[in-house]
Amino acid sequence: SSDQLVWLLKVSEAIALGFKTSKVISSSPEDLNRFLGMREDPEVKSEFLKIMEYAKTYQEEKIESVLLEAYKKTNPILFCDEFLSPLLILVGHSWAKSEIAIRHEHFISALVEKFLRSLQHNFTQEKKPALKKILLCTIEGEYHYLGLLMAELTCEYLGVKVVFLGSNTPLA
Repeated sequence: SSDQLVWLLKVSEAIALGFKTSKVISSSPEDLNRFLGMREDPEVKSEFLKIMEYAKTYQEEKIESVLLEAYKKTNPILFCDEFLSPLLILVGHSWAKSEIAIRHEHFISALVEKFLRSLQHNFTQEKKPALKKILLCTIEGEYHYLGLLMAELTCEYLGVKVVFLGSNTPLA
C-alpha cells in the first residue's frame, strides 16, 4: 500500500541518518516522524519554516523571537523534545538535501546555542539543594554539543546539579 511505501522510505532515511536499524524497524509511523523531525502540528511546522526562511537572510532577531515564543508555551523538557530536537533534525536534513547552505545551518545552530545559554536556569526545583549530580560531555573528536545544552537545561529543570565539560572531552 502507499502507507507502507511511505513508512519504508522513512525507515530508509532514518537508517541513512544513523539511527539504529533495530530501533527504526520496530518504530511506528509517528515515531519515525519524530526521528526525522517531521512534525504533524501545523503551527510547529509553520514555526520551523519561518526559522528556515529567516536564516536565509540572517534575521537573527526574528529567529530569537520564534524560539522565545515556543519556549514560553511549554516547559523546558517539552521545548527541547518537541521543538528544538525536531527543528535541528529538519535543519540537518535541509542542509543534506541542499535546501539550505552550510552557513545557514551554522547560523541556526549558533542562534540555538546562544538562546539555550541565555536562558535563566533558576527553576523552582533548584531552591532545594540538588540531591543528584550529572557530568555532561562528549567524547574526544565529537564537537556537536547542542544536545548537551538541551540535556543541561532539562537536568537543571528537574533539580539535578550539572557539571558541564562540553564537547571534545579527552578520555584521559
